[in-house]
Amino acid sequence: MKELLEQLSQLTIKLFILTWYSPLSNSPTPKLHQPFIRHINTIITTSKLSCQTDTIISLLLLQLPLTLNRHLEYIQTIQALTTTEQHDFNTLFIQLHPHPALIKTTTTIAVSPSYLRLLIEAILKILLPKNDYDSEPERLIIRETILNQLLLPLFTILSQPSQIHRLLLTNLLSSSPRTQPAAPPPPPPQHSHGFLTPIILLLNSLGSLLLHLSTLLGSFILLLSSPPPIPLNHQLLNNNLLFLPLLDLSFSLLGKPGHLAQLFWLLKIFARLFHRLLLKIAVRVLYDHLLSPSATTKHLQAVLALLHSLDQSPAAPSSSSSEAGRTESWTDDESQAKLEELLASYLSSPLFFYLIHPHPPILSNNIDPQEQEELIKRRFVRQTLLRTLNSPVANQALLLELLDLFSVSLFPQIIEPTPPSPPPPSSSSPASPASSSPPPIIH
Repeated sequence: MKELLEQLSQLTIKLFILTWYSPLSNSPTPKLHQPFIRHINTIITTSKLSCQTDTIISLLLLQLPLTLNRHLEYIQTIQALTTTEQHDFNTLFIQLHPHPALIKTTTTIAVSPSYLRLLIEAILKILLPKNDYDSEPERLIIRETILNQLLLPLFTILSQPSQIHRLLLTNLLSSSPRTQPAAPPPPPPQHSHGFLTPIILLLNSLGSLLLHLSTLLGSFILLLSSPPPIPLNHQLLNNNLLFLPLLDLSFSLLGKPGHLAQLFWLLKIFARLFHRLLLKIAVRVLYDHLLSPSATTKHLQAVLALLHSLDQSPAAPSSSSSEAGRTESWTDDESQAKLEELLASYLSSPLFFYLIHPHPPILSNNIDPQEQEELIKRRFVRQTLLRTLNSPVANQALLLELLDLFSVSLFPQIIEPTPPSPPPPSSSSPASPASSSPPPIIH
């Protein structure tokens, strides 16, 4: 893993820093060994030390769902107040969801570089050694590099719905199997829309569950008997409200259907009663897929492959970019339609129509029942994208909230006040017992 981190660091510096820094420097020192580059390596090394496992678990299970759910509730509230015009949505969103980094001009809404500079300065003060931080020219170069080469391009790309659609399509198409599974036979016409449909779907789901019951029970018993892969502190173990934000987020993503309100109420009671067991399961899943050495190596290899695809130098290894080239050739409407179709194919029809749409509407008597089910699922995906990703202004606000959340979680010194230093002792008078004690710290 150490070698992968070194490769990632060197490739990042090569792509995003040396491309513009090399023409500015006439030093005979090799480019990767200059003081400025050493500062970048110091930042990367110190940042790794800030990623504690307890912080990551609390961030992913509690703070991140809280932030996402609050953002979705803002979007749904503003969509209920506005008309179909995007201008009305943007105006109300800025008024009801203000962020100091969002700048509203006469025509556009942009992210304030001044806010990002202040945030970068606060993080650099924590990461860099004092001597390096006090060197103002080098600090300003590092700050402007992070701002202009990393943050502002990311905000530009990840705030546009069309770019998000293409990124999702590229990743889903590259991870999906090449051969499509055979379509299940259509249900008998006489029972397609009758009262037997929910019963048949439920029996099919129960049959599939019974087939895998022995495997599930064995895995569950093994999980209960084995210690957690990561030591957990008492604050996480005793927090019985840990999984409630995750349930609220799931309910918001489903559109808050009224017929599922009681089900989620029961799930919240279950989550509070068995929060330690659920925490053990969640920690195991997070460790296996995110925090373990094998999972971290896999993610680093994926990031390296992405960076190699951006490297246009002759010595760069070739990478397969057929999916990326295919998605770039599509228009915005085609990308959204392809994404809706692909996401709808991931929805299990029995669970979807039993939980989300227990009484699906009949769109037309002339449409095949299976085709009608696909249309209903695609309409659900379209509505979900509309209330989550299809607003550039809302995406900018979400990126700013996530940036603030990760910065404060990984570097809490940003908001912690610095205790005042005691005044120097006076040499003219002898120190009395009252004056020898340090001044009280006012919180």
